[in-house]
Amino acid sequence: MALSYAQRVSTTAASSETTFEKTYFDRTFRFAKLDPAHDVVDARRLKELGADSVSVSVADPTCTNIEDVDLLKGVSGIRALRLNAYSYKSVAGMSACTSLEYLSFTGVSNGAVPFAACTALWCAYLNYDPKTCEAIFEAKTLEHAFVDNYVGKSSKPFESFRNARRLGLMKNRLAELDAVQAMPKLEHLGFGYNSTMKSIGWLSHHASLSSVGFNNCKNISDWNVLATLSNLEVVLLESCGEIATLDFIHQLPRVKELRLVGNTRVKDARIASLLKHPTLKHIFVPVRKDYDVTLSELTAFNQALR
Repeated sequence: MALSYAQRVSTTAASSETTFEKTYFDRTFRFAKLDPAHDVVDARRLKELGADSVSVSVADPTCTNIEDVDLLKGVSGIRALRLNAYSYKSVAGMSACTSLEYLSFTGVSNGAVPFAACTALWCAYLNYDPKTCEAIFEAKTLEHAFVDNYVGKSSKPFESFRNARRLGLMKNRLAELDAVQAMPKLEHLGFGYNSTMKSIGWLSHHASLSSVGFNNCKNISDWNVLATLSNLEVVLLESCGEIATLDFIHQLPRVKELRLVGNTRVKDARIASLLKHPTLKHIFVPVRKDYDVTLSELTAFNQALR
C-alpha cells in the first residue's frame, strides 16, 4: 500500500501528531512524529508543537511504501529527520531541508537522497544502497557517520569525511579501511560483521582515535596493531574469535577500559598481568577455565577505586 500526497491532504482531520525528544551526542532535537497517511504539517504547526524536527512513522502496519516526502517542503527549516525503515518512491523533497543536521534513513528509495543540498548535515545513520545513498560522500560537513551494508570494494570514497569524529561501518566486505588515515579528527571507530578483513594495518599509528570497537571480525589476526594508537582509551572486541594475546594492551599508555564480549577468547590465556596496568580502570572478560585470572579477581579489580 502506497500513500500519495492527495491522500494525506484529504485525511488531515485524523492527525496523529506527537512529539518526543532525542539527544545524539551533544545535540538535542524535538521531533514531531508524523504519519503520512494523516499529517500535513507546516512550519507554523511545528512551532505550535514546540518541535524542530520530523520523524516519519506509519500507524498502519500494512503500509510500508510511501510515495514521497513532499510534506517536508513546508518545514524546510527542520534540524533533524528520521525516515525510518520504509520504502519511498522519492525523497527529492529533502532538497528543501538545507538546515538539516541529523538524518536517519534505514529504508530504501527509488531515487537518490539529495545530500549535496544538506549543507549543514552533521550526523547520518544510513542503510546504504548505491542508488539511494551514493551521494553521501558529498556531505563534507559530516562529523558522525554510521553506514550499514556498504557494498563498495574500496574505502577510498570515505576519505571525503575529513571532519569525521565518529565512524561506524557494519555489514560490509571491505578488505581495508585506509580512508581513516584521511580523518585527522576521528575519535571513535566501530567496525563489524566483516569476514573479508584479515589485517588492521591500515589503523597503524592513527593519532586521534580514543576508542575502537570491532564486532564479528573473526579473520583479523594482527590485533597488536592497536598498540600503535597512543591515545586509545577504550578497546571493545565482540565475537571476534581467537586472539593470540592481549600483551599489546601493556603498550597503550592511556587505556582505561578493555571489553571482550561473546566468543572472543585469548589464546595464551594471559589476563592477570593486565590488573597491574597503571591506567586500566575496567576489564570485562568472560572468564574461561584456562585463563590465569578468576572472576572474583576481575570483580575486585573493577570495583576498586582508582
